[in-house]
Amino acid sequence: MNGMFCGVTVAVSQGHLILDPVCAQCSSADTVYTFAFYSSGEESTKTVACDTDGTFEYSTFEAARTLAKRASADIFIFYREILQRKLSVDIWK
Repeated sequence: MNGMFCGVTVAVSQGHLILDPVCAQCSSADTVYTFAFYSSGEESTKTVACDTDGTFEYSTFEAARTLAKRASADIFIFYREILQRKLSVDIWK
């Protein structure tokens, strides 16, 4: 495997950014962004796709992307820990 992908959703409601919103928050949000990120071990995280729903200013988009990128780092750490655990168990079987 060369790298991993993850998706992060950010909603904007009344000027506040909401990371990983629930369905009700998405329904009432002014804007909803879904970002896809790619990470390989050697490179920094890259934004590879984005889907938006609603109207927004570019500064809000950038703030949401920055928040989502920081959250993706935690997701990639989680992925790596799970894979390391699984591989260490499988190797010793």
